[in-house]
Amino acid sequence: MVYVERLLKHPEYLDLQKEIEKLEADRIYCKHEFAHSLDVCRIAWILFLEEQVQSENQAGSRQIDLAEWKERIYLTGLLHDIGRVAQYQTGEHHGEAGGKISARLLAEIDCPDAWRDEILFVVALHFGKDGERMREKSLGVYICRADHLSRNCFL
Repeated sequence: MVYVERLLKHPEYLDLQKEIEKLEADRIYCKHEFAHSLDVCRIAWILFLEEQVQSENQAGSRQIDLAEWKERIYLTGLLHDIGRVAQYQTGEHHGEAGGKISARLLAEIDCPDAWRDEILFVVALHFGKDGERMREKSLGVYICRADHLSRNCFL
């Protein structure tokens, strides 16, 4: 996963993850640190694979690029809450701030242009009632579901 590796080495991304951890150190429920982002990635990937197996059983074999899907899912999952720092510092909603930050980071890691719009759409609108709009974008469906499933707040 070339672009994921680039993101995980990007100094700004790493600094933002550290800042989120500091800002949420006293938060009791559902933190948005790096571990949460990884959980979202992993759960979204599992959901995607389960759907692919089900689709193949119903409609026969499909030709999809699993490596590309995995990279897109992981990039989106790693970026989905990156705007939390701005939300704490300025009050700007984390989706809106995350979209701006993610656009810059994706450009700097040379993420394919063909992936950017969908990734940015999902980062900007992955939460709450806006998350319902993700039916329009298949990548968003996996990230939104995974974001909700990754939370142990109900405990």
